[in-house]
Amino acid sequence: MASQQTPPKVERAAQNNLPEDMIAAGFQPYYQPYPGQQQTIAPPPLETSKRAEFTRLGFFGAALLLGIIGLGLSLSSLGGDDISVAIAALPASAIATIWSLAEVITRAVRKFKRGIHPGAHVGVCLIIWMIASVTGGMLCTYVALYNGYEDDEECSFSTTDGEGRVSSYDCAPRDPAPKGKIVGSAVITCMLFALNFGLFIDACIQTHRRNAAAKRPIMVIAQPQGWPAAPVQMQAPAAAAKEPAIREYYAPA
Repeated sequence: MASQQTPPKVERAAQNNLPEDMIAAGFQPYYQPYPGQQQTIAPPPLETSKRAEFTRLGFFGAALLLGIIGLGLSLSSLGGDDISVAIAALPASAIATIWSLAEVITRAVRKFKRGIHPGAHVGVCLIIWMIASVTGGMLCTYVALYNGYEDDEECSFSTTDGEGRVSSYDCAPRDPAPKGKIVGSAVITCMLFALNFGLFIDACIQTHRRNAAAKRPIMVIAQPQGWPAAPVQMQAPAAAAKEPAIREYYAPA
């Protein structure tokens, strides 16, 4: 029984998709490689460890607690019409309380994965530690040098005017707030300065890393020649669809 074999001309015609008479004449199809596909690889996102994120959350929680205490000390030191020097702790405590609360709420909404953009922390923490450094220095100087809040009954004098009226005066005006509140306000302000200065440095580092990651070059990988291109569906115009397809062939040598 004779085996069925495909004639070589028919086989070449099937491979080359050319008419048999053209193959017999020596024509060959014109090779056109597929255009190489380009695959874009974006730089990996900046990732931080959970330990670092919870450490930052702890620092902001401590700043929130200190801010609330500072607000209480500064506002409770006001007595009547007199204004205590402890009120100097109010600006830094108020800003630190509001900003730390916003950070904690943001992290809670985002399931404690990330907080406010570090670029915002750079600006706000800079303002807080600069205010705290000035007011904290003033409070510490007041506590160290001024002792007008000490109750000294012997340190007083009196004067008599021409009409015989006697006026008594203390040696130094007393601060309406007790000594403990002024010292507490000074300590809280200094602690807010230290915390927000550290958070400012950390925010600067995080911002630098984000900017460096954003400036990384995007890698473009080209597929090797002959790699099958992705199919693209194109609808030919009605006029062009009626025209026969143009093919290119090599002429026989």
